[in-house]
Amino acid sequence: MLAVLDEKARAAGLDNLHTRVLDLTREAPPAQRFDLIFSSMTLHHIP
Repeated sequence: MLAVLDEKARAAGLDNLHTRVLDLTREAPPAQRFDLIFSSMTLHHIP
């Protein structure tokens, strides 16, 4: 799904949009800053 978004963003000329998959239970968050973080359909997975 992220590959589709990446492709559509490139086709639209959005060269400053980058997708990432990050599991915060297994990885530390990256050191860089973000303008937007979007999460969807996640709360129902949290016990």
